[in-house]
Amino acid sequence: MSKITAHDSANSKSSGGPHSPQGKSRSSKNALKHGVFASAPLIAGESAREFKQLMDATLLEFRPQGIVEELCAKKIVESLWRQMRADRAECAEIERRRHFLAWDRGKSEAQHAEKSADDISGGLHSHRFNPIVLARCIRLLDELKSEIESRGFRPDADGAILEEVYGFSNGSRLFSDLPRLYKRILLTSQLTEDERRAADMLTPAKCIEEMVRFIARECMRLRKYQGTCDSVTAQRTELEYLGRAVLQGASLDRFVRYGASLDRRLKRYLDLLQQLQTRRREEAGA
Repeated sequence: MSKITAHDSANSKSSGGPHSPQGKSRSSKNALKHGVFASAPLIAGESAREFKQLMDATLLEFRPQGIVEELCAKKIVESLWRQMRADRAECAEIERRRHFLAWDRGKSEAQHAEKSADDISGGLHSHRFNPIVLARCIRLLDELKSEIESRGFRPDADGAILEEVYGFSNGSRLFSDLPRLYKRILLTSQLTEDERRAADMLTPAKCIEEMVRFIARECMRLRKYQGTCDSVTAQRTELEYLGRAVLQGASLDRFVRYGASLDRRLKRYLDLLQQLQTRRREEAGA
């Protein structure tokens, strides 16, 4: 035997485990599983008062006599309590799956919105199916409408907003009617008085009113689209929620096997208690 082996063997013989009451209590829980499959009657977060109420009600109903009958009754209580725990755990698992569905979707939408902000060719409008992006489009156009109403046309600032929403122009082609309308109305507002009268064109003030009207109409169109998207998304989410309300795969298999074992355990102790009480009554009547 090597020195290391001899040393380990000596240590194992001299080690008697924890000696204090606190240490023994902690050591007694080392083999326990955690959560719904724990073997302890009560786990963290469970109500000792509710457990006692169940115990009292069960003892009152079966009125066990003697140590063995009382032990069976207590095992029945523990089995019922574990079944209640399993039901709560199943509900919690379903709720967790539903909660993280919304979380995952929101995170995905936020990541897509961040990437779409870098798309200068098609603009935010080309990603309007994303609710975050769509809301930003509407907010930017509302700001543009308010700015034009208050200070008139500013091609550089206005153009920056329109490009962010609709993308930049590609030759003579733009990605929406609104940028084309803005360009046309802006040119009209820049005509001289003589040019305007000769062509019977709008005044600068009327040009601003016209542009504000077009932007308001575009905002209304996008809000209508937003409402449609919200409705469809809500219906799709509800269907996905319903799908996740049923446990599947490993989670379902584990809960089914655990539930079946609890049912067998409960039936075994109920049958045993009934047999003991029947025998006791027969012996008392003999």
